[in-house]
Amino acid sequence: MSTPPALHRAIVCVDIERFTDSRIADWQRADMRKGLYRSLERAFVNSRIPWDECYSEDRGDGAFFLVHPDVPTARLVQRLPFELAAELGRHNRAVADGEVRIRLRVVVNAGEVRVEENGVVGTPLNLAFRLLDAAELKAALRQADGDVVFIASDWFHQEVIRHLRAVDPAAYRPARVKVKEDTVDAWICASDVQLRAGRAYGERLPAIETTLESIAATLDEARRHRAVIVRKIASPVPEVPALDTRPRERLTALNALRDTGRWAELGTELTELERTVETSLEQARAVHRYIVEPLERRDELRGRLGAYQAMAGEHGHAEDPELDELYRRAYDLLWTAPCDLLEAEAATMRYVRASQRS
Repeated sequence: MSTPPALHRAIVCVDIERFTDSRIADWQRADMRKGLYRSLERAFVNSRIPWDECYSEDRGDGAFFLVHPDVPTARLVQRLPFELAAELGRHNRAVADGEVRIRLRVVVNAGEVRVEENGVVGTPLNLAFRLLDAAELKAALRQADGDVVFIASDWFHQEVIRHLRAVDPAAYRPARVKVKEDTVDAWICASDVQLRAGRAYGERLPAIETTLESIAATLDEARRHRAVIVRKIASPVPEVPALDTRPRERLTALNALRDTGRWAELGTELTELERTVETSLEQARAVHRYIVEPLERRDELRGRLGAYQAMAGEHGHAEDPELDELYRRAYDLLWTAPCDLLEAEAATMRYVRASQRS
């Protein structure tokens, strides 16, 4: 049987931190694996690395991927770290009680490999797995603020990373890594601005989207209440303002910052957008409170009128003609639609004062 030809492929290997920890139950490990593959697929797709065209093998606590040769290797550096940090941030923010956060070591390398009937063989793949298990990389993840660290082989750094205009050379620090009986050069990225921006994006974007939905829902509810109130209250009821589309537009504009690798600007815009949508939500809630206030005031007056009528009865004044006339006047105003709120309030207070004098 002939040996298949070697192909030059970019390699991505991932490994979950503490996956074999005895304190983690099997059902938790199963959830971690589901979260891992969901995060990886989204990160690959968002990085424009076709998920279905990658060769992959599962490794229990991780996996490895051979990227399709048509995919520019630059995407493994310019987009994948951000997108994977974002997806892990999103996943870990949403973990429920009892679930375990996913923290990930990632290796990128490239070289000649052979895809055979029973798997893949090649020195670049061997090196990738050894880098993945390196003590230096494990220590980097333990010390990292985020959920993911990247390590690149020296070849990948020299041939790909250092030639990319959009990548800050300072983001990767050199490391002498002991692998088996050898010591090799590698480059570790644990907390550069891209990873921090990705984590912030993944963790905070869902809250921004939820707030935007709450703004729209609050204004819709205010419009529904206004439609009811204008039939029940004669006093002028203000219009509900249209939904401000600018926060949504700014949210869409974040994609442009992602596409161009402007990570620091993206982080700043994310913070400003959070403040903007929170302010907009408070304004929408204030509009809603202002809209429903007349109806709540009418209902409050109805309650007060009933309470004072009951009190008058307890004191033997229920048959007082003057009180009865004042009560009827207030009652008619409060139970007539549309209700003249100013007249109804004045009539109710006349009844209350007369009840107190009796």
